[in-house]
Amino acid sequence: MPTPSGRKYWHWRAIQSFIMDDVHRPHDIEEVANLLTPEVAATLNPDERYGVWWYNRQRVKWSQVSEASPQGRIYRRRGTYSIKDKSDWITVPLSDAEIPRQVVEAARRTVLNYHATSKAAGRFSELSGSIMRCAACGRAMNVQESGYTRKSGDKGYVFYCRCPRAYGYDGECSHRKNHRADKLEPAIWELVSGLLKEP
Repeated sequence: MPTPSGRKYWHWRAIQSFIMDDVHRPHDIEEVANLLTPEVAATLNPDERYGVWWYNRQRVKWSQVSEASPQGRIYRRRGTYSIKDKSDWITVPLSDAEIPRQVVEAARRTVLNYHATSKAAGRFSELSGSIMRCAACGRAMNVQESGYTRKSGDKGYVFYCRCPRAYGYDGECSHRKNHRADKLEPAIWELVSGLLKEP
């Protein structure tokens, strides 16, 4: 199933949010009734199970930002999202998603044990696992493989570190420089290992 924008792959954070959403977790009538006013709880079928959707959960602050472009300055709106205090959330009971509760709980345990995968283009690096960060936006740096042909005709490879946000679909990071991994990684590892040895 493609994303709403038609992309082939879903971001792992979107999948994580689906798994952690209480809409898909079946709740007994007692669990739901404790979250509702008595008048609303009285309208529910005691023999059914329900999912829970939380209304008024997010706070969105909109701001206008400007960017330079070949056509001049362009303006667009940017939203900043934050989670409200749980006392402000409003419980909305929905029909059961018919997913066994043990399946939902197992999926949640898997998500909670998630660890960032290597961003070193499939090769060994002490800096994989989101240690190296972009100085401009804080996003974990990716390592990209770039191929070239030697004079002998053999294929060679060079690895570059770059911020995925600068080259992604949103292009929100201004740091577009590619860094040679064989020069950048030893310098960062020397700093990190020095701090570990002499904290």
